[in-house]
Amino acid sequence: REYFEENMSGLEVSSRQVNQMLYDLKRRKYIEIGEGDSVKLTNKAKIKIIDQICEARKTDGKYRLVSFDIPESKRENRNNFRRAIKRMGFRQVQKSLWVTDRNVGEYVDVVAKEYKVNDYVAYFVADRSNIDKYLQKVIRLNSDKIR
Repeated sequence: REYFEENMSGLEVSSRQVNQMLYDLKRRKYIEIGEGDSVKLTNKAKIKIIDQICEARKTDGKYRLVSFDIPESKRENRNNFRRAIKRMGFRQVQKSLWVTDRNVGEYVDVVAKEYKVNDYVAYFVADRSNIDKYLQKVIRLNSDKIR
């Protein structure tokens, strides 16, 4: 709290407002407040930040493919991972094959590790494939649904 109060002094933010912001972030499970008022981002906050970064990524003409075979015993992790890659811009090609045209590979790795499914996930980058037209259609159709 002291850090926020000291570093936000030029922004005309009161201690009460800082405390309220921290309380709100904690209540929404974006931060954890530890010993000595240390602040740590939660997995939820990290994923939210990744979502924002991925949304801003531009396309570069390459396909990013994610394939996964996550056991049923990890169903909740699998569902969370699937939701995360969808928010990152991936679109379903087949049951467990997803594609995007955004350069988001390092974030796929972060999300897979956060949900403890990295041993079951494969990530590929391809300049072209024998199903280019289909992949372009999947990306374009699903992008139109989002807008």
